[in-house]
Amino acid sequence: MSFDLFFFLVYMSLASFALAFITYIVILKTIGDNKWVEMIVVPLCVVAFDFATMVMPQEYKYLFASIPLAAVVGLLGYAYFFKGISPMGNASVQPNEGLSRDEKKYSAKSARIHAARAKRGRE
Repeated sequence: MSFDLFFFLVYMSLASFALAFITYIVILKTIGDNKWVEMIVVPLCVVAFDFATMVMPQEYKYLFASIPLAAVVGLLGYAYFFKGISPMGNASVQPNEGLSRDEKKYSAKSARIHAARAKRGRE
């Protein structure tokens, strides 16, 4: 087995994983958490991408296969620089939006329940 074929298979594995990740995120954002759509669309996109890469001319295969990898790097850069999310889980970088742990919104029903408990002296 030649080293070029081995390197190409490893590179295509990384590119296919990156494409599966991007496809999964797009499905979650557009359709929602639908397992049947995920089980059909994600492998279909990966197989179609791998087939398209295989039929490319030799000089464009690596360039075409690097598109999903560049997209994942772009998503990570967007999350880090614009959303404030650290890719390594560092607690020093905080998200810009969202509720803090101290703020808790109560519904009208919950407020009535808390008021009734306070009236009875339970709180």
